[in-house]
Amino acid sequence: MQHWLAFPWIRYVLWLIPGVLAAFYFRGWGMLALYVALTAAVLLLLLVFLLKKNSAVAQLLWGILAFAMLLCFGYWRTTISLEVVAPADATAGVWFASVEEEPAQTARSYRFRASVWDTAGAINKTEALLTVPLTAVTDPPVPGQLLFVKGQLQEVPAPLNPQEFDYKDYLALQGIHYQLFTQAVLPLSKHINTLSALERTALGSRKYLLQVVRRYVTDLQAAGVVSAMVLGHRAGLDRSLRQAYADAGVMHVLAVSGLHVGIVYSFLLFLLRYFQRGLWKRLCWLALCLLVLWIYAWITGLAPSAMRAALMFSVIATGKAIKLKGNIYNSIGFSAFLLLVINPLLIKQVGFQLSYAAVIGIVYLQPRIVRWYQPEHPFLKKLWQLFTVTLAAQLATFPLGLYYFHQFPTYFFISNILAVPLAFFILAATLVLLLLHWLPLLNVLIGWVVMHLAIGLNDWVNLTGQLPASRLLAFINSWDALLLYAGIISLLVLLRRRSFFWVGATFSLLLLLACSGIYRTYQLRNQRQFTIYQVSGHTLLQFVHGQEELLLPIGPLPTEQQLGFHVEPARIAAGVASSPVHQQLPRDFQLPSQSIRGVQLLVWNGITVAVVEGGKPLLLPDEPLEVDVLLLRKSPRLAPEFLQQAFKVRHLVLDASNSRWYRQQFSSAANSLDLPFYVTSDRGAFIISL
Repeated sequence: MQHWLAFPWIRYVLWLIPGVLAAFYFRGWGMLALYVALTAAVLLLLLVFLLKKNSAVAQLLWGILAFAMLLCFGYWRTTISLEVVAPADATAGVWFASVEEEPAQTARSYRFRASVWDTAGAINKTEALLTVPLTAVTDPPVPGQLLFVKGQLQEVPAPLNPQEFDYKDYLALQGIHYQLFTQAVLPLSKHINTLSALERTALGSRKYLLQVVRRYVTDLQAAGVVSAMVLGHRAGLDRSLRQAYADAGVMHVLAVSGLHVGIVYSFLLFLLRYFQRGLWKRLCWLALCLLVLWIYAWITGLAPSAMRAALMFSVIATGKAIKLKGNIYNSIGFSAFLLLVINPLLIKQVGFQLSYAAVIGIVYLQPRIVRWYQPEHPFLKKLWQLFTVTLAAQLATFPLGLYYFHQFPTYFFISNILAVPLAFFILAATLVLLLLHWLPLLNVLIGWVVMHLAIGLNDWVNLTGQLPASRLLAFINSWDALLLYAGIISLLVLLRRRSFFWVGATFSLLLLLACSGIYRTYQLRNQRQFTIYQVSGHTLLQFVHGQEELLLPIGPLPTEQQLGFHVEPARIAAGVASSPVHQQLPRDFQLPSQSIRGVQLLVWNGITVAVVEGGKPLLLPDEPLEVDVLLLRKSPRLAPEFLQQAFKVRHLVLDASNSRWYRQQFSSAANSLDLPFYVTSDRGAFIISL
């Protein structure tokens, strides 16, 4: 067993990470952290020159100073990355915008990252997400192009429904804090020079190679999969196909990441294995390996995920070629350290976490799992090795998958057995196609092979995704995820050390995890909650009692996409049993009293809800109607003064079915009367817990 001192870069990155994480939660100490880091660095240098004897005290001082330096440096570096460049004049109506990436096309618009600055000559540029309607431009915006746009620059809003995907945080980790929806665009075609020559060449090359793929892979879904898998272009993937890959547990084959760069690296290891004997041969292999890895990152348009993976495997290849002291763990630690120094915001990006968890799982777990069974037949041996790689990666990443995606693919071991080899052949064949596409007949033949390999992969994914209980839905919080990882690590140490201390540690962690699960189950079985969701243009009510649920739309039912994005995460978190969406209210929810014209009355667990809809005549009794929640939908033309006289209400709510103009007019009138009200479009879903 190697000593802890044999893993210096693992130690360094573990000292850096607490400082990086601290900057997200404790702000305002950046300069102090920088001074402490510089002081610790100076003391370290003095320690090196003044202490001649490497005593235990010197080693302790060295460790403390190095820890303080890296911790404070990580904190300072992260505070710099978290700084938001605000526009000089946020109220400006016209802007210059530089297109920073290839636009993603939706049904109605182009959406892309842009650097934005006002036309008054401001120096500071603000990173923003720009949305341009398809009808506003004749041609798609080009990366590096300068646009003249009109619109209001706004901060990215926070999620408005419980457990909804936090798009604001997702963009903030990429340095984007503003968005701009424009209707008027003037392309300035003479100024396509805002990107560097390398970036323009990389993006232009990817655009050309995408045309090659589409020309010779004629099936649309197959072409979308190949473009995503090889070139990192995912715009050609439809939502149903993405969901099928997620349900089957093979979403990783669609993203240009560690898997694809790892396949290229493994291919180079196998193809050039005879060049790894002798220093000069290893250096030649290293030069060729680095060249191929970065050419692959280049043809993906220098996608951030591809560059991260290329850097990680470049470090691993360098360590292998020159036989640095240590092992692959040091190479992994060094690559993570370097990436976090360059961009510390990566620490909270899901792709970064999954990539390193999978690599560490494969490196540590796979050699140990593969020894459980030793088949004699060569085919069975290769199949078992492939299965153990998939199993090791899945074991290392499943706590993160449960935490971020709230699901676990049940048949991942089945789907990956064929999906990963097919991904290897698709990647290899597509690279050959891109290299030899200028050869007649051969290009058609290779394109046919690539297309049918991709079709086969899609069919396999759809087949495994349609198996019964293909995914298990579960919700865990961050502490549960940490406990899961702590329990797994403790169990692995126990299997290695076999001491009573680690038996106790593993048992304690598993007990804490079980207690957390029991407490959550108790909470779910006793929950009673009424929710009015914020779903644009719709009225959607949810009644939850224990783990039973009634989901009631009033008016048109939201689309499946809207339900999946806005509602499904909250349903998974509530642990409710799957139930049909009711178009009509069950009888036991109706108020046992006279019918009131123009008002729909609901009663549930002591809560009375009155729904008043625009366009319907309203006739109320002489006495004010007493309700707990008064919900206004579809912009009813009722003055707040009238509502005060007609209802005795605890909560007055305007949901997402009301027009923006109506919400603004009603808010002004209600504020003048000091009438309390709740607008879901501004404050998010309305929730009452009993």
